[in-house]
Amino acid sequence: MANPFSIGHVLPGEPFCDRKRELEDLKTHARNSSSVVLFSPRRYGKTSLVKRVMADMEKKGFVSTYGDFFSVTDKRSFIQKLALMVTKATGEAVGSVSWTDTLKGLFKRIIPSIEIKPEGVSIEIRYDDKVEVPYLIEDIFGGLFRHLSRKNLQCIMVFDEFQEITRLEESKAIEGTLREQMQGFRGLSCFFIGSRRRILQDMFTDSRRPFYKLCFPCRLEKISREDLTTYIMEQFSKTGKECSPEIAGHVYDYVEGHTGYVQKLAHFLWDMTKQRATEALLRASKEKLLSMESEDFQGVFAGLTRMEKKLLLALAVEPTDRPFSREYLAGHQLSLGGVQKNLKSLIDEDIVDSELARTGVYRLTDPLFAKWGVLTDLGESV
Repeated sequence: MANPFSIGHVLPGEPFCDRKRELEDLKTHARNSSSVVLFSPRRYGKTSLVKRVMADMEKKGFVSTYGDFFSVTDKRSFIQKLALMVTKATGEAVGSVSWTDTLKGLFKRIIPSIEIKPEGVSIEIRYDDKVEVPYLIEDIFGGLFRHLSRKNLQCIMVFDEFQEITRLEESKAIEGTLREQMQGFRGLSCFFIGSRRRILQDMFTDSRRPFYKLCFPCRLEKISREDLTTYIMEQFSKTGKECSPEIAGHVYDYVEGHTGYVQKLAHFLWDMTKQRATEALLRASKEKLLSMESEDFQGVFAGLTRMEKKLLLALAVEPTDRPFSREYLAGHQLSLGGVQKNLKSLIDEDIVDSELARTGVYRLTDPLFAKWGVLTDLGESV
């Protein structure tokens, strides 16, 4: 029997814990052709949630398309990604004659090149490099809008890791042109999500930026302890296994209700359990989870400066609402100037929680990273 706690994106038909209110809110925004920026820490299920919205709305006749902009590094990769999103949104059967004909007349400045191979369909985007970014974006959206108007369709476009465009030289032109295009068609709803909340929030809350007040803000909070523990117990029960309320509660508490880690820890616990989950099996599952994630944590840690590492370890061991106090600086051998500089950089990367006004305390955003940091500070192996 397959493990009910999937690791990765939630697929249609798989168990989906709570988020009913957020799911309905996002579908309402899509129906109203409103755009949304979705905030939450990493691995809270943003991508899974919007993909569920896409699947549900496609059943209602919507067109939807998804693009992950994490790997975008220059103008060409951005235009390639955006044009591919639009070509996939045409809604025709991929590789069919009708789809090929549609793509031929979709753009004016951009030429999609299609190659059908045994392993699937490959699409390459070609255009004149001398054409400036705003004109290319206008061409891409123009093709989309003509297609949607002709078919009388509404569309959802999902921009994942959207904050990465701020690294591009053309970022200001991209933001401004995207805003113009988004406001130019009634049947379009855009969802913007990303893993660096401070950068993403600045894009949509800074009055000097093009996206200011363009989208409805939607914040994913933690799922309640009661809902998640019930979910864990139900999934065990449906697959012929047993998990007590106490064990399920310990799963939630260990990762402080972090949705992605709850799913992973429950996944390992289910795999190890033959009939009934026990404390011993839970301990083994915790060790496996921390060991699995430690490689990623080591990679992030290795990419920091020496003083960023010192501050990270200090906040892992002792979260605080007074990081600039004389006592905190002396206790962790930190300097005032160093903390002021490095705290900002750690917040920008969402390593330190950026929402101090909501939490009241500077702490690591990732609760498991904090546990890894404590062990590292103590010189213990993971």
